[in-house]
Amino acid sequence: MKKYLEIAWKWIVNKSTVIIVCCLIIVYLLAQSAVFQKETEKRTEEFQCQTSCFPQQNEYIYSGKVGSCWCYVDKSTLKKYNKE
Repeated sequence: MKKYLEIAWKWIVNKSTVIIVCCLIIVYLLAQSAVFQKETEKRTEEFQCQTSCFPQQNEYIYSGKVGSCWCYVDKSTLKKYNKE
């Protein structure tokens, strides 16, 4: 049993550079996937805001990570869009 563990440990040590690079690539790809998903959700929310306020102009205003849809009533007045 000890012989097999030594063989496995030597293999891991010899391939450690490749293992580390592969792990970094996987982490990078997961991070990019999360960013892409968040951007897609943001574009979807903004599109829904545009279609909800049509034909009026709209603003999708963010406060930190949370956003809300506002529709223009006239040149200087905004009204918050309610999804009711």
